[in-house]
Amino acid sequence: LEQFLAVRSLAADCFHGGRNECFEHGIYRTPAFDWDFKGAYTSALAMFRQFDWDRVEHTTELGRLAVLDAATIARVKFQFPAATRFPSLPVDAGDYGLIYPLAGESCATGPELVVAVGQGAKIDVLEGAVVPWQDDGGHRPFLEFARFINEQRAAHAKGSALELLAKEAGNSLYGKAAQAV
Repeated sequence: LEQFLAVRSLAADCFHGGRNECFEHGIYRTPAFDWDFKGAYTSALAMFRQFDWDRVEHTTELGRLAVLDAATIARVKFQFPAATRFPSLPVDAGDYGLIYPLAGESCATGPELVVAVGQGAKIDVLEGAVVPWQDDGGHRPFLEFARFINEQRAAHAKGSALELLAKEAGNSLYGKAAQAV
């Protein structure tokens, strides 16, 4: 419990949800596409594993935090190269939501740090933590639920009442889990 309490606030600050944006505004003179990943929320739930709070490691080593297959969180100062068109680290702008400036301070997860490093950002870690997965063979508590929801969606025509009901059930569990953050 003590380890959980030590990183709870940082973990909550690092949870931003999905990034959704438009890079153009006004009247579109060419076709516009809304790329969507079907089952994104249930897929995210299916990937979730249980944390081993007794083995939390605090670190400021960027190389240990900027990884894809570990639960890592960090508060960082960053500076993207001036020519970066779409900086990738989120900064909370209060009532205005998230912004993505070229420089600032961000709370970010491992995958967000991986992308920023790939974009050439200079990153100084102010605080960070690695929260290992439990050594239980990769138990995924939401996997069967996600599989069931995706099977139900596939069994019914897109946009039908039953397909939309299954989609809503999957998205709702994701939302309730995120609400606990």
